[in-house]
Amino acid sequence: MKGALVTETGRATDISPLLNRGEVFYSLKSRKPSDREDLLARVALLRSRPGSDRVQAFALITLSSFCVRDCVYCGFRSDSPLENMYRLTRSEIMAAADRAAAQGFRRLILRSGCDPSITPEAVTEIIRDLAAAHGFEIGLSLGERPAEALDAWRRAGASWYWLFRDTSDPSLYRRVRPSMRWADRARAWDELKKSGLRIGTGMLLGMPNQSHESLMDDLLLYADPAIGAACIEPYLPPPDSPGYQLLSRPENLIVSAELPVMEKTVAILRLLRPDVIIALGASHARAYRALENPALFAAGANALIFDFTPTDYLSLRVFAPFLGAPADQDRATREAAAMLATAGLRLSHKD
Repeated sequence: MKGALVTETGRATDISPLLNRGEVFYSLKSRKPSDREDLLARVALLRSRPGSDRVQAFALITLSSFCVRDCVYCGFRSDSPLENMYRLTRSEIMAAADRAAAQGFRRLILRSGCDPSITPEAVTEIIRDLAAAHGFEIGLSLGERPAEALDAWRRAGASWYWLFRDTSDPSLYRRVRPSMRWADRARAWDELKKSGLRIGTGMLLGMPNQSHESLMDDLLLYADPAIGAACIEPYLPPPDSPGYQLLSRPENLIVSAELPVMEKTVAILRLLRPDVIIALGASHARAYRALENPALFAAGANALIFDFTPTDYLSLRVFAPFLGAPADQDRATREAAAMLATAGLRLSHKD
């Protein structure tokens, strides 16, 4: 595995060996602890660069849990009980943002299910209000949206848009998102790349029938320099969901989402993209104790998302993807900062 690693600028660096397609595939399939340790050692070399000890802190607010989609793994499914659904009012959104700002956060993500009631005009007004009140760097994750909406939000002050791909395998995509079309996602992705917004995306690890080949393709997709941030989520469907039933069949489980596999996957992405933001959130806190255990940060994660959705609603969407880790007053961020410090890392709210 000798060679130079190609960075986002297209220039080679001798900090880490190149991981080509075959090496990525070998690393994913290998069950040897020594191979995983080798990946982690290479990531440690990257961590030795100036500024690489920083872990960026993001605040997240879920505007709505209503969704017209039927993704098999998500607690926001359209057939979810109505008593579990909510939409935040404008005052609730602003109050949640005030809490985040009071704790020093300057990066804010607004996300929701695919809810037509969250109109482009309403989002534009919220972006302007939040930017004026606190000067947030604002990211959005509101599903597939037309180019006109993306442009309006960018002009209003949004900097980022997160659009999850889940997988690079069209057949697997249809299996976990049966109410959605691969072609529509690809079209939305193309529109996003033209929008001028910075792009965040994500994939799922441990899906039913996910192969090592498709997982390799997922990771190589992130070599695209247009991608500025990524989240590798463990597949954690609600117990009463169709996605959970699929996972309960042993023949469907090819790639697991156990901690050593997640460590390898994060490390491979870090070696492929030394400059990309790799974010952890609620699912990582639940599955891997990521607020207490620095293992995934040692593997290359360099961002942590905290949830500022009003506490009255937190229990209603614990099994949905791309959520922040609980932010209980400022205790959660203090404890996370202390945990990171034990690994020689620092939690950064601003820089």
